[in-house]
Amino acid sequence: MKKLLWLLLSALAAYGAWDLVREVRGAWTSDYSRTYSRAVGQTMSRAFDSLNLSGRGVRIGVLDAGFGGFRTDRWTRGLHVAAWRDFTGGDETAFFDDATDHGTRVCTNLGGRSGDTIRGLAWGAEYYLAKTDRAEVEPRAEERQLIRGIEWLLAHDVDVISSSLGYTTFDDFSGYTPAMLDGRTSSRATSTACSRRAPDSFSCRAPATRATRRGAMSPFRPMSGRSSRSVRAIPTVFPAPAPVVSDAKMPAM
Repeated sequence: MKKLLWLLLSALAAYGAWDLVREVRGAWTSDYSRTYSRAVGQTMSRAFDSLNLSGRGVRIGVLDAGFGGFRTDRWTRGLHVAAWRDFTGGDETAFFDDATDHGTRVCTNLGGRSGDTIRGLAWGAEYYLAKTDRAEVEPRAEERQLIRGIEWLLAHDVDVISSSLGYTTFDDFSGYTPAMLDGRTSSRATSTACSRRAPDSFSCRAPATRATRRGAMSPFRPMSGRSSRSVRAIPTVFPAPAPVVSDAKMPAM
């Protein structure tokens, strides 16, 4: 039994070393015309690579709780930020010095690029950044700030809005129920990763009439432990009433 255990541990260690070598050598993208990070390379194909996507001419709006380190992070410092605004009453001159950097990490996935390595396919897009949330508090006013942020982005005629924000409970309000947010009063299409976590009754917070869902797979089992599950598998995951137009599972990052 001990010999079997040692063999298993040795095999796992060898796999880890081999995986690291592949990462360093860029073997994930050796078949493509451009160099991609591992996360993007795992989902790439020759046909997709041949499109030479860059996001040029596209305006992307990002709503988040902070963009700290954006100007110094190697993946985002080269992105073209056309405008930014703080709707929380913070000092806009220190917009990129925020203690919260979640928005920066989102932009890394959207358009991150360092040298020749692409981590986000929209590295040539224009970015419009809006801080509408403070991570340390959750007043209902932040929902109104979110709406103001959306209006500001629409005034800049953005093509797509990315938001990591969703609200169901507040510090000063008991919150919404799934019945209140059934998608029947919404006409927008929503793509959500559902927080990439095992679901509770509210792990998807997007009241939409059409929805796409993304789960994460691990190398050793069909679904990553930190991934959301499909609505088809767990009926309590919100929003069940919305017809699903896409239900894909992506490699865990």
